[in-house]
Amino acid sequence: MPKNSKDNLYKNEQLNVKNKILDILNINQDKNFFTLYDLDNNTEKQNAILALEADCEKYFAVSRWTYFASKKDTSKPIERPALVLAKNILNSLNVELVNTKMSITTNDNKKIITSKYVII
Repeated sequence: MPKNSKDNLYKNEQLNVKNKILDILNINQDKNFFTLYDLDNNTEKQNAILALEADCEKYFAVSRWTYFASKKDTSKPIERPALVLAKNILNSLNVELVNTKMSITTNDNKKIITSKYVII
């Protein structure tokens, strides 16, 4: 009897996690990107993404994910854990992210160059 992988056993649960990530990042049919500036400056979004860690361990094969590898090897901490976890989730579900640069103007009229992650 073949061994069932988490991809086969938990397909619906994985899609639910994906939809949660897209919702947290405000990705929809009208907006297919998020900015690093927005994520870096929104601790609620970061915490909401990190709150999905237990679901990821339960529903995905996470042993090769950068996020979980860095948790095991504390000598190599990651700088933006919420971003890395979000990217790991989306990549595992074959959602392609393209990283580009964009200029935004903040509320106090400062121009900032940030990374823009476009979902294809």
